[in-house]
Amino acid sequence: MKGCYDDEIKNYAILTNLLLIFLYLDYLFNSPEFRERRRKLRSESPKAEIILWGELKNKQVEGLKFIRQYGVGPYVIDFFCPALKLAIEVDGDSHFQEGAEEYDRRRQRFIERFNIHFLRFTNTDIYENLDGVVEELIYVAGGLKNN
Repeated sequence: MKGCYDDEIKNYAILTNLLLIFLYLDYLFNSPEFRERRRKLRSESPKAEIILWGELKNKQVEGLKFIRQYGVGPYVIDFFCPALKLAIEVDGDSHFQEGAEEYDRRRQRFIERFNIHFLRFTNTDIYENLDGVVEELIYVAGGLKNN
């Protein structure tokens, strides 16, 4: 009889842990807590992000869906492809200010813990070599699809 109760307790513990994981994931990815922040970032997108979004939206690159301003924990990724777990960051002027490099490194390490791959471009890359940016994205996407 005792074994029966032990099994019920184990099952309850497993279900409780699963529920906590789902609640945590709900907070971790695109948390409602940061919804307004993501919305504001979308409405105030820098010119380089708008240009790149013009190439990414509507599955124009390899039929892949990209999301703008995707939340991972307290951080926001410029563009995210869920199918490939690929983050694309556009590094504008603010990324080259004092302390920004360390912040970006810490942020990227946090996000990479969830097996999210990073691809970074500068504003200059997008303004001066948009075709090259898209070609690199296609190349990286092909490698990730094959893994």
